[in-house]
Amino acid sequence: DIVNSDPVFAGATDAGYGKLPGTEGSTYAAWVTAKESRAQMVYVGGNDGLLHGFDATTGVERLAYVPNAVYANLATLTARSYSHRYYVDGAPSVGDIHDGSRWRTLLVGTLGAGGRSVFGLDVSDPASFGAGQVLWEYTDADLGEGVRQALIVRTHDSAHPWVVLFGNGYNGTSGNAVLYALDAISGTQLAKIVLPVTGSNGLATPVDWDADGVEKLAALQDALKLDPKQPLAQYVMLSRRADKALDTAALRQPTALEEKTPRNVERALFDQPLGEEERLAFEKKQDALRHEAGQ
Repeated sequence: DIVNSDPVFAGATDAGYGKLPGTEGSTYAAWVTAKESRAQMVYVGGNDGLLHGFDATTGVERLAYVPNAVYANLATLTARSYSHRYYVDGAPSVGDIHDGSRWRTLLVGTLGAGGRSVFGLDVSDPASFGAGQVLWEYTDADLGEGVRQALIVRTHDSAHPWVVLFGNGYNGTSGNAVLYALDAISGTQLAKIVLPVTGSNGLATPVDWDADGVEKLAALQDALKLDPKQPLAQYVMLSRRADKALDTAALRQPTALEEKTPRNVERALFDQPLGEEERLAFEKKQDALRHEAGQ
């Protein structure tokens, strides 16, 4: 069954990356055109242990993938004493990335309540999906359950321009609230920051947003009480001229964290153009979160 995994569409969408400088920007329109000749897909995780990829036009399943973290539990599905459990319960994210030589479509999947790993797949051409398109699977001692969805973003770091961001979920063994940044192509951990909160904590999905990063970088440092010597703080410093922000209010975490986070702080990190509809949707979500928090 499908419980908490939201389906995501992957097709001939234009993310606006034609505005990027250099080869990335100049070749993006051709990539969007090329995607039109490939299967338009819908991806969703299931509690049968699989990430499923369905043809968006016909509904026919074109691919399926079993993450390594749930493989050992597949036998439970046929046990006579079986009771429901979660497997690939998180919501996948899909986005275009440039690997330095060509454009590709990346899918980042999470397990939600089903396990403690995040994985990356190359779904550029569903018709040719195979073992070679399994890029990486990441796990860490601080990862908990309930990692819902990851962000795929473009940064100003020339060494790692495309990055995957996600929180560590809940019920981790350490009780820490952690934000991760991975290289989108290799899955290499670029940054891991443990937020300065005590007790039993966790971190949900962050929200990114366009802003002027030069002025607001100091606000980010202050809001999270970052030590400049910590890896994520150093990584943020590499992105001084970026104009993508992380929404403070959307980090819907324990009160202890919210008390340490000033309201209406825009956290400038990343460069990914957004349209007016996305801006309005963001503002609506931000207002709803503040209303929920009684702010």
